[in-house]
Amino acid sequence: MDEEAPSNPPQCLSGSWGNARTFWPPGATTLVIGGILALSAAYLAYECKGLLTGESASRVVVSEIERIIAEDSDIYRLNELLTMHFGPHDILLNVSLNFADRLSSTEVENNVSSLEQRIKKRFPDVKRIFIEAQHSSALTNHAPPMGKGSRPIRKHREKNS
Repeated sequence: MDEEAPSNPPQCLSGSWGNARTFWPPGATTLVIGGILALSAAYLAYECKGLLTGESASRVVVSEIERIIAEDSDIYRLNELLTMHFGPHDILLNVSLNFADRLSSTEVENNVSSLEQRIKKRFPDVKRIFIEAQHSSALTNHAPPMGKGSRPIRKHREKNS
């Protein structure tokens, strides 16, 4: 038994928009969908902006890294600490430190390796660490450094000659 196709198509397909139950002018649905897409795009742009422009690590992470550095008795001064996110779980850390003058180059290398291990153990998201051993008087940047700034961690002990 063959069924015939309905002679009258449903209201939504007939092009008639005068039905009291489904009163939508022809372009209204398009405008609503366009508005939803525009709001979604604006929200995503706002959320992703920090990652696109290189957002810094949170203040909690930076403070904890500063604390780890301050625990090291061979570091005289934290000159500069810079962080940047490359992704949600990928942080770059750049640190300029003034080590005690009494240390040999081998001791500084060992100290840097130990510091990197302690930071990466505490913050697995810190994937890349660059530590520069630099005397604070050699800084060429006249602007105050990031973080808590260039400040002594402990009293500087000069070599007795």
